[in-house]
Amino acid sequence: MGLRVVTTAGLASVDEDFCDKALLEHIPVEPTPMTRAIADAMVSQPFPISDYVIHRRLIDLIRAGRVAVDGDPMLMGESRLSGVAQ
Repeated sequence: MGLRVVTTAGLASVDEDFCDKALLEHIPVEPTPMTRAIADAMVSQPFPISDYVIHRRLIDLIRAGRVAVDGDPMLMGESRLSGVAQ
């Protein structure tokens, strides 16, 4: 499954993992609120992206073992994230 995004050239398709690199760059080693990582990743994107989309990608990264979480990741306001060595 992919995402449709609005670019300066119009609509474009990108892979669903398009923003994963930015997400992983905004998750420090020490625990940080999930909402902070989401907000930082949102502003780093070249086009508007919903917090819901980023939240869903974070859940996928957590399930894949690429990000550690303290708390219920479904509740973005109550979870803290930390990077995991790859």
